[in-house]
Amino acid sequence: MAMDAAGKTLGMALKDWNATGKGKILALVQPGWHGGPSEAKKPYAELLETEVQGTEAKIAPGAGRVQFVLHDVEDEEPAFSIALEGKTGPSEVLMSIDGNGELAVKGGIGTRQAGLAECHPVLEPVETGDVLVADAQSPGWMRKCSIQADPAVVGIVADNAGIVMARNIFNVEQVAPGLVADFKLALAAGNAEESENLWLEMEIAFLQNFAPVALAGTVPCKADASYGEIGVGDLLCASPTPGHAMRAESPLPGTVVAKALEPLQEGKGVILVLVMMR
Repeated sequence: MAMDAAGKTLGMALKDWNATGKGKILALVQPGWHGGPSEAKKPYAELLETEVQGTEAKIAPGAGRVQFVLHDVEDEEPAFSIALEGKTGPSEVLMSIDGNGELAVKGGIGTRQAGLAECHPVLEPVETGDVLVADAQSPGWMRKCSIQADPAVVGIVADNAGIVMARNIFNVEQVAPGLVADFKLALAAGNAEESENLWLEMEIAFLQNFAPVALAGTVPCKADASYGEIGVGDLLCASPTPGHAMRAESPLPGTVVAKALEPLQEGKGVILVLVMMR
């Protein structure tokens, strides 16, 4: 029968059975653990209130197999872990997340996309490849570059960076404090529908007012060769063309934003660069 609660499983159905009563269907025999009904469609307010029940739940037990373990713990103890069950000894923890959200892994972290970025508030609409500078009139905020070799250059917008830091939706409170306050009130009142709608508005506001700025790694960058042909290996700095980089001639400290990995002979274009602030 279909699982409607957490427990051990015999396998997975490979064919639908819409009729009533008994019958035969094709199934994949795969003993394991079912964590209970999917929560993918639950309102955000309900998801926030979900708590771990019980002391421990394991998936796919067996010597030499990977274990997914959900723990009923608090603070710095592991709340969720992935381990390789030992054949003759204790399990070897490969990854864990504690009650404070801290992630620990045994090995390295690999991403399919390149680049390390951090989200920052922006004063104007920006897009991938734009070169940004810190705005002197609005401390903490970024805008497109527009001055040659501007020492206030901070990085390049990279929407597809492999690692993005500070992607915190609640930072939208800097631009829409009333929206965040309404969300918290709706959440406290248990109004799931209103809190879910407000959360979507917060996500939209975040995307409109914050941008991931590449601090390191390989990313695409808007460039303008009108100020000089760009060759592979050339250092790049901010240009007078809004949001574009240019070849740096005898750059001063603090003005270089990247090194060109692709050439641009003339006009404007997008090239691959290695972000390197210097």
